[in-house]
Amino acid sequence: MARHGIDRHLGVGAHQDAKVVAPDIPFSIWIPFHDVTPGQNSGLGFVVQPPDFILPTLPHNDVGSDYVLSRLEKVWLPTYRAGDMTIHTKYSPHFTTGYGTLSDRYSLEIRAMPRDSAPSDHLDPALYIGRRNGVPTITGTGCLPDTAARGFLASSARLAKKPESR
Repeated sequence: MARHGIDRHLGVGAHQDAKVVAPDIPFSIWIPFHDVTPGQNSGLGFVVQPPDFILPTLPHNDVGSDYVLSRLEKVWLPTYRAGDMTIHTKYSPHFTTGYGTLSDRYSLEIRAMPRDSAPSDHLDPALYIGRRNGVPTITGTGCLPDTAARGFLASSARLAKKPESR
């Protein structure tokens, strides 16, 4: 899922994908399309050493500021280069950082799951990854004709099928 956001001042809190995305998706990958420096532009932060269960949440599904503030020594605000990636489990409390710079934030979030057990609302759009000669490769795409990502998926699939130039 491609994302765009504006860096605004944000309150303290975090969420778990198992609660706000889908409990069946084991992990997500987050990739920024720009450099991220804490305090200068927004990115993704984490509360490390996650539990192996869904935490109690407030009515808006956030674990709340008490959880984060009681674990300040475990808060990690990484610096990212464009294209770096983080992988977090469905139980990993994480949050969008916000500093009020009003800068644009562009990123890609990939929710990895087995195709045969994916929740139906996560199948459009979708890239299917398999192995060709032992190398992970896009092996197919899935999206309805009116899906805005259709061109991107078709282009990605074509690029994946091109022979590697040497």
